[in-house]
Amino acid sequence: MKSFYDRNLDVLNSKNGDLALRAENINTGNDIEVLTSREGLPALKIKGMALHSTYYPGKEGERILESCDIKNIDSVIVLGLGFGYHISPSLLRNFPHRIIIIEHRLDILKAAMEAVDLKPLLENGKLLVALDFEEIISDGDLINCMKGKPLIIENRPSVSLYGDYYGRIKNYIQQNKPRKLNVLMASISSPVSAPIYYEKALRKICSVITFGPLRDRAFWAGFAEGLKTHYYYREGTAEHWTDICARLSKPCDIVTGRGIIDIRDILRQLPPGFKPDIFLWIDQHRENIPANLEYLECPKVALFGDTHLGDITSRLQYALNYDYVFVMFNKQHIERFKESGCQRVFWSPAACDPDIHCKIPADKIYPVSFVGSTHPYLHLDRVRILDLLKKNNIDIHIDSKLLQDMSLIFSRSKIVFNKNIAEDLNQRVFEVLGTGSLLLTNRLSRDTGMEDLFKDRHHLVLYDNEQELVELIHYYLEHEDEREKIALAGYKEALSKHTYDKRVEEIIRVVSEGVSQSTERRAVPMSTY
Repeated sequence: MKSFYDRNLDVLNSKNGDLALRAENINTGNDIEVLTSREGLPALKIKGMALHSTYYPGKEGERILESCDIKNIDSVIVLGLGFGYHISPSLLRNFPHRIIIIEHRLDILKAAMEAVDLKPLLENGKLLVALDFEEIISDGDLINCMKGKPLIIENRPSVSLYGDYYGRIKNYIQQNKPRKLNVLMASISSPVSAPIYYEKALRKICSVITFGPLRDRAFWAGFAEGLKTHYYYREGTAEHWTDICARLSKPCDIVTGRGIIDIRDILRQLPPGFKPDIFLWIDQHRENIPANLEYLECPKVALFGDTHLGDITSRLQYALNYDYVFVMFNKQHIERFKESGCQRVFWSPAACDPDIHCKIPADKIYPVSFVGSTHPYLHLDRVRILDLLKKNNIDIHIDSKLLQDMSLIFSRSKIVFNKNIAEDLNQRVFEVLGTGSLLLTNRLSRDTGMEDLFKDRHHLVLYDNEQELVELIHYYLEHEDEREKIALAGYKEALSKHTYDKRVEEIIRVVSEGVSQSTERRAVPMSTY
């Protein structure tokens, strides 16, 4: 059986042949001492100082990770390699972004390769070893880490021993953190509309000022009355919507009226020193339509939602005001925007918010559930299928709850049914997956992108017709292991790739990469939207 050193060398050779050769040709220094810790793992001492616990070094990484907030980071920079115990194994297994380890001494790497299994670290991280300061700070991967939100993990004894080296690097990283972008956002005071999710994600990484109309209790009471016309209206739903939405609706930073808003009026109300780096508008059904956008001195970004409903022509016309257009629910409409004259058009699908669309520990009391609208005109086909399921004696719970109340229903369901309308890849797909229950939804055409994001029978289950839908419901109700395996895979996929944090990061990346090429765009008349 190969020694630790030989196995580590094989991995290092495959990742960085030059570093492997340098490590092979160096001897460990006389000041390096390897001890056996109380738990039996080797521990490292240099110049009489232990670089790890001599009791339980194997637990160091998890203890350090418990004290760190890794929710919003996108990279890890480790100062000091030692024997790697301070780098959590779970971080190496589950963290999908860059991990860079900086080590001052090459012979410490050699000692670690001889003493411990470094394979997870070598496979998932990048080593910068025995390089001078200028080489370190010019490394391309480190530069990219610094552009984002890096977490710095220190092997404190190493940093103490070589304070000048690590201190200079740490100070450089901290002093060169990018300035937060200023985002001016056209929004709306609604706790259940897309803008609130994007705003929440943006505020984690940007300075954000919102403007838009206020939806008060009277508005929500009027809106909720319309729910009573839905085919599967559940008693008390209108009051539930009114209460939840009225309590959670927060006014925008700058409150406006409804309709067309002159951006010059908004610019005059911005705080002193706030100069927008990005202007963001999200489709709001004519409630907040900014005009005179040529007065903005920054990239203008629009996210279009329900392009499958109503008049797409007015949306295509309004999109010409923007430098970047993102289509949310209908990837197949990208070409329509390009044909209308929009030069930069991208797909940014819906997503989930893990704080809202979450897995709630609860008994699975509903065999099948559906949460959503059953308007007799807009959702006629959906209503027809729900009727069909009931006629086939399928026990399906139908509701219109919101936010965490909706997530609780999903969490209590063995199967969640969804029916997209007009080939839209709707929000419910992502919201259900975020709760960890099995999603059974209709198959969409290839150009919608659904099967680019999720694999049938691996992340979710797709049906092609009503007969197959009924058969699949019976099958997965009877096969719990298969059902829960797919549900878990979909849950992990949603949390790792399809959150609003991820969507916002991608939008900012696209705009940042293209900003040097942005051109002044001509404003077009607003009367058509």
